[in-house]
Amino acid sequence: MNKKVLATILSFLMIAVLIAGCGGSSTPTSSIAPTAPASSTASAPASSSTPSDPVANAITVKWATILPPDHPFGVAYTKIAADVKEKSGGKINIEVYPSSQLGGEPELVNNCKLGIVDVVSIGPTELSKRISDFLVFDCPFMFADKEHFQKFIALDSPVGGEIYQKLEDQEQMRVIMSIYNGARQLTTKNFPVNSVSDLTGKKIRCPNAQGSIDMVEQVFKAQATPMNLAEVYLALQNGTVDGQENPVSNIYSNKFYEVQQYINMTSHVQSAGLVLMSMKTIEKIGQENYDLIMEAVRAEQADLDQMVTEFETEKLAEMQSAGMEIVEPTDLKSFSDNAAVLIQKYESEGQWTTGMYEKIQALI
Repeated sequence: MNKKVLATILSFLMIAVLIAGCGGSSTPTSSIAPTAPASSTASAPASSSTPSDPVANAITVKWATILPPDHPFGVAYTKIAADVKEKSGGKINIEVYPSSQLGGEPELVNNCKLGIVDVVSIGPTELSKRISDFLVFDCPFMFADKEHFQKFIALDSPVGGEIYQKLEDQEQMRVIMSIYNGARQLTTKNFPVNSVSDLTGKKIRCPNAQGSIDMVEQVFKAQATPMNLAEVYLALQNGTVDGQENPVSNIYSNKFYEVQQYINMTSHVQSAGLVLMSMKTIEKIGQENYDLIMEAVRAEQADLDQMVTEFETEKLAEMQSAGMEIVEPTDLKSFSDNAAVLIQKYESEGQWTTGMYEKIQALI
């Protein structure tokens, strides 16, 4: 009897073991890690290629400007991007963002300092909010002519170079290009301008910087209306402002000739475009890549000043053919006399480094 019971119990145990063995493969135990699918390596994304692949490990450099792509500066930046990509074998990819796509000048300068945007094309006006010496760039009738101004803005200028170094030391942005952008001219819709008296009570758009506001109010004797460049066309069209002032290249590229009747050749300010690179970017990309970018920059810089001058002559003629009237003011002295007073005011207030005015005039 006992032997029969024992045999029965052993039979049940053997059946249980067989059942467990057959079903155990459906769910692994927690102590055994699941095996990766055999196809996982083959389906890896291209970005996981070996470090020796230059395209897979490309450096992206964001280059932003408020100017449209057909402006000489925009054309030059696109050429630089193509040149850098070719010479680096695709290792460096410069993405150019024109027409304020990444913001106006205040946003671009701030984001360049932070390294969010790597390279920005900026007018000195915006930089004067951070380094007061940049005020001299936009001071009306400060420079005798184009040649005088170009000596001042050159990267190796003994005067302009001091200001660029201050920007690098205090704001962590390096000037890598300084480009002549022509003289600034005044456009108006319903009236020509021959003297300061023609601007009494008129609203003139200007950049939102104290130097520009002072120029409109104290040299033009008009009403300053600050706004970003991207807003100007509509403001001119609907009559929010009576006029604006910019280099010929900017006037054409932003199509202001469509909503303005007169271009008054005051040439009150010699204009420059400055290209800044974030010091954070320089550190990030390394010296070798920085040198490669600078090689392309210098190559393009050599032709750009002449390109701007030719563009200015060509587009001024086109705007005239489209119906815009060119006015040569008969009393420019009324403007330059007011400018002399403003310069003296800035000197006495210490708006720029002591002796800066004398150093600039010594460059003539």
